[in-house]
Amino acid sequence: MTAESTSTHQAEQSLHRQRHSNVFMLTGLSTEIKDDQLLQAWPAKSAFVVREIVQTERLYVQSLYEIVQGYVTPLYGSLLSTCGGPNFIQTVFSNVVKLCHLHRDLLQKIQASCYSPENFSRAILETDFSQYNVYCLNYQQSNQYLQKSLAENEFFRLQIEVCQKRLSHTLPLNALLIKPVQRILKYRLLFEELIKHIGSQHPSYKTLEDVLDKMSAVADQINTHLKQPVRQQKLKAGDVAKRRSREVQELQHRRKLGMGRASPPPSEVSSPTPRKSMEVEDMSQPQSVKQLRHYFESMAAATS
Repeated sequence: MTAESTSTHQAEQSLHRQRHSNVFMLTGLSTEIKDDQLLQAWPAKSAFVVREIVQTERLYVQSLYEIVQGYVTPLYGSLLSTCGGPNFIQTVFSNVVKLCHLHRDLLQKIQASCYSPENFSRAILETDFSQYNVYCLNYQQSNQYLQKSLAENEFFRLQIEVCQKRLSHTLPLNALLIKPVQRILKYRLLFEELIKHIGSQHPSYKTLEDVLDKMSAVADQINTHLKQPVRQQKLKAGDVAKRRSREVQELQHRRKLGMGRASPPPSEVSSPTPRKSMEVEDMSQPQSVKQLRHYFESMAAATS
């Protein structure tokens, strides 16, 4: 191992310890899980699933903590008085602060109750995940607004880069903002795995089934929210396609009428109105006294 790789590894370990320390400060609980106690409380493989749920919840809370403390708080100070700044913060981060508080409390509960299957299950069952309806419904718009702002507003982009450097990791902001969507959808998979290994005879099996039903309903609702913008885009694209198809059909119909119509009969063909011929002055029919005098004088000269 080279000196450079050793230094990088030490830096990563230091950052890892710092993150776990932050989780400890957030929850006020030790981050250690005692495997022997887990194995006593849970049947064999189910203990490892519980361990995964708690560990991944810690990492998730840490990600929420990084969004709030690493981005929302400093950006609120630097962008508050900037044109479009408050709208940027509200649109991009939505209700992520509320999610951070929600999961900080949830992590406290499942860490304290992970050695009791019934209490662990009820901690999840009694948690209100309705805040995810707001976050996931706004996620598509938030992500589009973030990408547009980074591309068009250099000041916003520089502020985001400063926040990212302070966090000392390579994950861009959009990679953090998608984590709530990923986490809420993963609960169903985790509890499906837990129920599979715990067995239907376990005293907490019915409570875990209720948890799975709840998380499945939440996941279905979230998927509906995520698909809604796509469905609207498809409907809009479909309306445009139908309108264009009608326009093409109308144009083809008009062309068909213009090219296939029989030539009108000669009687119907309007001939150009002939120009009125100029009348030749007929001196045999004089119309004024002067002309009459001239007429007689010319006749007299002719006979003389």
